[in-house]
Amino acid sequence: MFWKRFFSGAVILGLTVLFGSLGGPFLALALGVLSSAAYLEYTKASRVREEGHRVNGFEYIGVITIILYYIMLLLYAIMDFIPDVICEWLFTSNGFFTNYTIILLGIFTIGVICILCIYIFWYPKFNANQVAGSIFGLIYTTFMMSFIYYTRESQDGIWFIWVIFITSWVSDTCAYFVGSAWGKHKMTPRLSPKKSWEGAVGGIIGSGIATSIFGLIYEINHESRFLMIPVFGILDRFDSVLFTAPTVYFMIVLFLVNK
Repeated sequence: MFWKRFFSGAVILGLTVLFGSLGGPFLALALGVLSSAAYLEYTKASRVREEGHRVNGFEYIGVITIILYYIMLLLYAIMDFIPDVICEWLFTSNGFFTNYTIILLGIFTIGVICILCIYIFWYPKFNANQVAGSIFGLIYTTFMMSFIYYTRESQDGIWFIWVIFITSWVSDTCAYFVGSAWGKHKMTPRLSPKKSWEGAVGGIIGSGIATSIFGLIYEINHESRFLMIPVFGILDRFDSVLFTAPTVYFMIVLFLVNK
């Protein structure tokens, strides 16, 4: 079990370093594939797709929505190769948002509407739990994961993208070992019977130390104050990443950009 976990982690780490370093269209494509796979895994686990059944209409709409969403991110990544008139239109402000942002939000909105239409027109073939699961899956596996890309493309993103993974995976690793050695008090016995409060504390301390070291390295190289982010992560690898990515992005935007 340990070695299987170790080798799978090594492969994921290698791919993360590769696409995280490349950024741009390469990262957008990789995240699009990862989000699609994660969405189908989630819909199966949450019984949007019933046991033994093929992929259903909810999942088709979900994957199409994911593809269109990441095509827009890919478009942003190759903006230098797009005619200026198109770029100017995409980033023209329309009130609160630019046209680019409106299209991104529109893709999600239309996807949700299509999922609801499937439920309405094929009722009672599908139930409300399947609708809720398919919509939540889009937010969970796609929108939240896309903040990895937003972080990478932000100011000093080549540095800050690693905060997402360092915080999440160091926390996960430390929580696993501390919980295995000293875990006695269960956090959520029904949901995750192996998770303990001792492991959670170990994860927080471990990720805090790791991000502090990262912060010192960043400060030395950039002569800038780095905001420590030690308290996110505890779940499995990409589960914790999905929660950490938006947090890191917004903290960078609020506290570090233009400082």
